[in-house]
Amino acid sequence: MGGTGSTHAGATRAGAPGPTGAGDAFDAGLLVAWLGGAGPAAARCAGCDAGARAVAG
Repeated sequence: MGGTGSTHAGATRAGAPGPTGAGDAFDAGLLVAWLGGAGPAAARCAGCDAGARAVAG
């Protein structure tokens, strides 16, 4: 965060019944990790994981 260019982050596979809430959960996971001191890559992974878990049922 706070740079130019692009990066890639892994994601948790989820069989989603619907995407409702995935974006909000991603934002929350990313922010909690970022504000807790995680680096950009770890914060993105936390966001991906939270988004996947939110829609996994």
